[in-house]
Amino acid sequence: LLERAVAYVGQNLLLPDAITLRTRSCGSPDAYWDRDAREIVFCYELIEGFYKLSEEQGIRELVEKIRAFHRDDHVGGDYEP
Repeated sequence: LLERAVAYVGQNLLLPDAITLRTRSCGSPDAYWDRDAREIVFCYELIEGFYKLSEEQGIRELVEKIRAFHRDDHVGGDYEP
């Protein structure tokens, strides 16, 4: 599932610099931008929730939920649509 998300980003977003996608256990569902490390951290707990959701609704609806999450301004740092 995560590989699909990375492929989608690579095909649909033009990023000015390379970034790292890191996964780790956080104790709760979360994802965030670490400006100093220039990486997006996806918590295992969030990925697990996305995986369950994707099984139920399919990957396209999952991507729309991620977009809605970002539109609701849950992303910190210098994010601009």
